Amino acid sequence: MDKSEAFKQIIRENRYPPEYIKNLLACLEVSINYGSGLNQQTALHIAARQGDVDMMKMLISQGAYVNQGTVDLMTPLHEACLNGHTEAVNLLIAEGADTDARNIDGSTPLCFACAKGSVMCTRLLIECGAEVNPSLTVTFPPLHEAALNGHIPCLEILIEKGADLEKNENQFGTALHVACLRGHVECVIVLLQAGANPNSIKRHQAPLHTTAMNGDEVCTALLLEYGANVYLRDQQSKKPVDLTTNAVCKEMLLEAETPPELLESCRRLIRQQLSCHPRDKIPVLPLPQNLKDYLNHYNYCTEHY
Repeated sequence: MDKSEAFKQIIRENRYPPEYIKNLLACLEVSINYGSGLNQQTALHIAARQGDVDMMKMLISQGAYVNQGTVDLMTPLHEACLNGHTEAVNLLIAEGADTDARNIDGSTPLCFACAKGSVMCTRLLIECGAEVNPSLTVTFPPLHEAALNGHIPCLEILIEKGADLEKNENQFGTALHVACLRGHVECVIVLLQAGANPNSIKRHQAPLHTTAMNGDEVCTALLLEYGANVYLRDQQSKKPVDLTTNAVCKEMLLEAETPPELLESCRRLIRQQLSCHPRDKIPVLPLPQNLKDYLNHYNYCTEHY
């Protein structure tokens, strides 16, 4: 083991105070930014992954690069977000870390914070300028990561900050598709309340196809309540009702194929006219409160949850 690798191993062991490491650094005469091994991690990457803020401060004071990437283009900020270390994230940003740095897959630190479910890291990154809707090609955007992993608070923060509800990821579709695929009921509710389109298409499949195929009674009921089209057909020309083996789902879908009541038709039409984020617009409509509640589907959510 060479001196640089031995130095990083000492950092990994996390047994010695920063002052000792500082003296050791001078004695060994190693490069503080040397990345060895298969992943080319530096000492700062290791300290950031561990959330050791005092060690990070010492390493940065000795010249550690805050934006140095590994062979996978992971920066120390990626490592800190991946492990939910808010203080480490705060320090790195204060020292000039790029909040929108991309790793080899294109993921930004915000993607990792949302995948981890770290509310504080998510909020801090956005407050410091991280892009809520980064243009990605082969990896999940932050909103999809939060929906995939069922992290409601992160989902709500992203929506509040303008996350694109209709961003269609190549393989998995919109965040609503992802939430339905995983059966995250609360995520589905949050997305629908925010105005996510229940009829968004991913490779000829709508979210309703997914919930029907999975036999997910609750998510199927939610999608129907928010106006999902039961007549949409997939690549095999199948409607959602053709895909389900769940008796309850089949009954709901068949019932939904009958014309809706006038009241329900009005609700769907009004919500469609309000376009994106209807829940923000409904409260200011010149309507009685009980009608506003009906438009917001509060009757459904309070009855079932």
